[in-house]
Amino acid sequence: MTPKDGSDKTKQMAADVISEADEYFSAFTIGPKCPKCGSTLPGLLGSFTWGLVNGEGKCSCCGWPVRVCHRDGSFGFLNRILPYHPDAVEHNIDSSQPSIA
Repeated sequence: MTPKDGSDKTKQMAADVISEADEYFSAFTIGPKCPKCGSTLPGLLGSFTWGLVNGEGKCSCCGWPVRVCHRDGSFGFLNRILPYHPDAVEHNIDSSQPSIA
């Protein structure tokens, strides 16, 4: 990613945004599959269930926590399924359901 004006300040701002995005997305896995059971999460026959908190849900098959970024973009409605990375999930001994660390 190269800013159009190419100034050092703009390049640093772009590098900062990329660094923050990398840090944020490190808590998630890549791809539309559940990291626990392998089910496909998005789509018409997907196994995603919305939770009570906006943007949070779980795999309908195994309960693995998932975040969904959704918005109405300029190219139509956009959903981005973000299953939590196993390193970002802690398991409660008293519950069979994982929770976000």
